[in-house]
Amino acid sequence: MSIIELYKFICTGQRKSLEAKMTLDQLYDFIEKYYGYKANTILKWDSKQEIDFILYDSFSITCALDEHGSFGATINLPNNLATTYFLGFECALVENNKKSIKNALKKIDKHCRFSLPDKFLKEYDRVYRINGHYLGPR
Repeated sequence: MSIIELYKFICTGQRKSLEAKMTLDQLYDFIEKYYGYKANTILKWDSKQEIDFILYDSFSITCALDEHGSFGATINLPNNLATTYFLGFECALVENNKKSIKNALKKIDKHCRFSLPDKFLKEYDRVYRINGHYLGPR
């Protein structure tokens, strides 16, 4: 890309695409740090470029990087169904950069918290979070 093309690229507001894309290992670490005690049984599948985990001991989540490097996430449902919608936010073909992925993880967390009773969330937080440390299975 020439300097002129780069300048036009940046001036048209497309600079997000120049941000470094996450690898599967980086995504694994990012998910683990972002959710902390809220996520457990985090599994990385190199062959499928996917990460599976359980959120709030209640939701089976799959995050993936597709062949073009885009990020996507689903809540896995019974009968091999899944959804990529989280309170109106579609979590498919999300840009693979830290800011976009963090926003997607935030939407997933919000969706899951809204789906669970307050009594459950209060008890979950009490049981698993002591001084910011996760006490459950990994």
